[in-house]
Amino acid sequence: MTFTSSLHNAPVLPRRAFVLWPFEWIWGLLCAFWMSEDARVERDSRLQIRRHKALLESATCYAQYKYAAETLDALEGKLAWRKDPVSPDYDYNLIADRLAQLRKLRQDGDVVALSFLLRTTLTRNLGDMNCTKLYGHARMGTKILIHEYIDEVVKQLDLFADETSDYHTVADKLAFFKNIQCSFGTTALLLSGGATFGMIHCGVLKALYQANALPRVISGSSAGSIVAAILCTQTEDNFEAAMDPSLTNKPPFLKARQQNFYEDPSEVGNIFAKIRRLVQHGCIFDVSSFILAAKANLGGDITFQEAYNKSRRVLNIAVSSSTQYEMPRLLNYLTAPNVVIWSAVAASCALPMMYRSAPLMFKTAKGDLESWNPSGHRWIDGSVEGDLPMARISELFDVNHFIVCQVNPHIMPFLNKTLSENWLLRTANNLAYLIKTEALHRLNQLAEIGLNWQILHRLKSILVQKYSGDITIVPTISFWGYRKLITNPDVELTEQLTFIGERATWPKVPLIENHVKIEMCIDRAIMRLKTEQIRISARARAAAAAALGGSEGMLLNTASANTNSAAAPATAPPPAPPANANSTIKKEVDQVTAVNQEPSNGTKKTEVKDGVKEGSKNGVKDAVKDGVKDGVKDGVKDQTKGGAKFQAQDVAENRRSKDDGVKYDGKVANDQGQGSDLVDGKADQKYATEAV
Repeated sequence: MTFTSSLHNAPVLPRRAFVLWPFEWIWGLLCAFWMSEDARVERDSRLQIRRHKALLESATCYAQYKYAAETLDALEGKLAWRKDPVSPDYDYNLIADRLAQLRKLRQDGDVVALSFLLRTTLTRNLGDMNCTKLYGHARMGTKILIHEYIDEVVKQLDLFADETSDYHTVADKLAFFKNIQCSFGTTALLLSGGATFGMIHCGVLKALYQANALPRVISGSSAGSIVAAILCTQTEDNFEAAMDPSLTNKPPFLKARQQNFYEDPSEVGNIFAKIRRLVQHGCIFDVSSFILAAKANLGGDITFQEAYNKSRRVLNIAVSSSTQYEMPRLLNYLTAPNVVIWSAVAASCALPMMYRSAPLMFKTAKGDLESWNPSGHRWIDGSVEGDLPMARISELFDVNHFIVCQVNPHIMPFLNKTLSENWLLRTANNLAYLIKTEALHRLNQLAEIGLNWQILHRLKSILVQKYSGDITIVPTISFWGYRKLITNPDVELTEQLTFIGERATWPKVPLIENHVKIEMCIDRAIMRLKTEQIRISARARAAAAAALGGSEGMLLNTASANTNSAAAPATAPPPAPPANANSTIKKEVDQVTAVNQEPSNGTKKTEVKDGVKEGSKNGVKDAVKDGVKDGVKDGVKDQTKGGAKFQAQDVAENRRSKDDGVKYDGKVANDQGQGSDLVDGKADQKYATEAV
């Protein structure tokens, strides 16, 4: 309706129009902006972010997760943060300078300066580049400067290991890598206890294995010992089948997965049988059913030494004492080589009131099983006193970096599950720390007044332990998931828990890769150099054997010629050798040949007395002198250009190299566990005998 003024004939707008026109104007601007190019790009970006976040949450493999995470980093501007090296969380100037030095030495080809720089400056945490905060900004990786430095170090180490100059021999390079391995340190993977939640460890192992970041030193306690033992008793070919529940329909894992760790199928749901066993034996479940399941999964009566020889991985199982007068033990192929693994697993899982404590059994030379402790001492759950035995592992294997998978139900709620800061969780941790320290103080007071009961001692052991490592993987489990804490892990439940472990590991794979990439490169270089050393030794031994055989034949031919010349008429006949000349010469040659086989001091073989040197250029050259009367004096000499001296010592040359499959003299170089160098560089053990 239009109103007109009495003074003028112009139309007058209603008051409502004066109120709405600003909003209409704003709405027009918004529509114009919505139709503009910038708005369209921003709208598409938000749509892409939502789409890739959904893909990230629904990823079923690491490839999908990695693609979604990298795309989100680019869409959200976090890739720009990665490209910018500046950050207060690490010394970026130090890393940039070191990277420039390495690149310059590589371009100049200065191998000597390069080896010196790597030997003196290579550390795991240069400039605090492994700070966890650096991995909390982006979803996939950290500063590109850090990735470039690690990749450059790996490239330099590979070049140094494969270079063929005369300046560094194979022995020199092997000593170099062993030294930097000792100084750089070793990584260990620790699997905690957690009853049925221990199957989450399968997913963690699977994710690390697929990322080529699985350490060689693995420890497990309680439920973690089951998974660690299954892994360390498998070859590389069977590893994925052992860790992947979807492959359980293939032998030999079908039978193993159908076993019941907690109870016999006939007792499922029988509460009266459990009450009767609790009253009579003090435990709810039957340990015999557990032992049968452990044997089925581990392949029988396999020992720690046999497992190490088979898988080349170092298995550690923690057990606690059933009394307060015995220290907890860490069982491995060094401390308990002949102990059968299933008995160690049964002892490590013997939680009081759940399972009866079990004795440790060892295999004799005849293959019989006997008690490892003749006094009959029994052991209980390893998580009671040593859920994560970091100190003992560090002493034995030179470990200075720990990756922990923590699935204990009473520990998981208090640990950070992500790499970013969470003020709420930090407040809860501070409160839990206050309660724990106060409880420890009261327990110490009770011990001082004489109330040192065994239950208080075990409670104190649980409170005082450290439950996290340098990198801690903590899965996310819903409240209703705790209902299956003590349940036989069937195939469906195992698949669920395995996937939970994989999901918990994927966000930390870039962090773990950067921590272990240099270490893995050093291990590979040592393996290649050991293989090359075995080849060189095999060639030298073959040449030495051929030289000794040729010397004997030449001496016999010389003796025969002398005998024939003595029988023929001659103008000036030489003095005839004695009648037993041939037998004398043969005897002396046999003495030279047998030098390698004489024992010396009962421990080592004697070196070749007159020396068989390795021919690096001209090979082995026979220098047989006429020793018909005085015997063989100088034996076999070789002409070298300064090559290394070959000594026939008890070097473990007849051993199998798992990675390279080297063969020589028609036999596989059999690398046994008793005679191999462990990853820590300390346990160089040699075979006692060697066929020359």
